[in-house]
Amino acid sequence: MKKIIVIVLALTMVGCGTVKTVGRDNYAVGSALMREGSYCNNMPRVYSGVAYNVCKMNSKPKNFGNIILACTVVDSMFSVVLDTAVLPITLYTQSKYGNFELREHIRS
Repeated sequence: MKKIIVIVLALTMVGCGTVKTVGRDNYAVGSALMREGSYCNNMPRVYSGVAYNVCKMNSKPKNFGNIILACTVVDSMFSVVLDTAVLPITLYTQSKYGNFELREHIRS
């Protein structure tokens, strides 16, 4: 049973919004959301994992939409916990760099 729990947690962490955003630059986060078909132009660095998941949900419709939505909602619960844990880091980066400008790399 413990192995199953570890595997489920590991699989959840692979797609975790917090892991995909904390310590990343505008280009990396923007590129990932562009592949998802997101309509977001920017998002805050504070609680960026949850914001990332919201941007994933605000995207072009996909096949298996309900399954993806359910996984994103579950991932958001884990992201809230991790975003709270890294709050000192994200507060600093938010004050220093501002929001993620997700479409910045398109203009380049």
